[in-house]
Amino acid sequence: MAVVDRILLVYYGPFLAGRHTSLGHATGHYPYYADTFRGTLGIQGDEFDLFLQITRFRSFLGPFPYAELISDERYGAEREHLRGELESLRRTSGVLFVADPGRPEANAAALTQLRADLREAGKTPDDIPVVFQLNKQDLIAAGLVPPFDRSAFDWGADHDFVETTASRGIGSRDALDRAVVLAARARRAGRGGA
Repeated sequence: MAVVDRILLVYYGPFLAGRHTSLGHATGHYPYYADTFRGTLGIQGDEFDLFLQITRFRSFLGPFPYAELISDERYGAEREHLRGELESLRRTSGVLFVADPGRPEANAAALTQLRADLREAGKTPDDIPVVFQLNKQDLIAAGLVPPFDRSAFDWGADHDFVETTASRGIGSRDALDRAVVLAARARRAGRGGA
């Protein structure tokens, strides 16, 4: 296998949706609590040089809008972190959006923020492929939360849905594989990351 693409994928989604767990299971490094992963991944006979990153735009920084953090000197460390996140989005080839079925409002807010963050990073959101990782399917199956309304995940670019239960590792690798395929296709078409 020859390396055909270098791909940066960003895990995005509301706090506690399962981004770290998904990354860990998808890369075979669970439990895995770091925010990044570098490695090579073979899919469908091709090999991809991957860099995966979990964004924390609105997860751990409280209720402050990130633009306010960037401009307000009181939040120096957070401002620098967010500048790094924007740089990741400037270079991203695609997004894995990990969604939580029990919090549709948080999913909607995170999706709106993703579009804004991509624009802030100089990207056209509709050019970036997204895999919506519909996580916590075990909770849906047990009747503890309602099923996802897929129409709530409106995205103009290439996108797909993968149902997962990241806590058990079910579907996490499938979501990553699908994101890599969509990102590679977008890059070859002249869209996606630089």
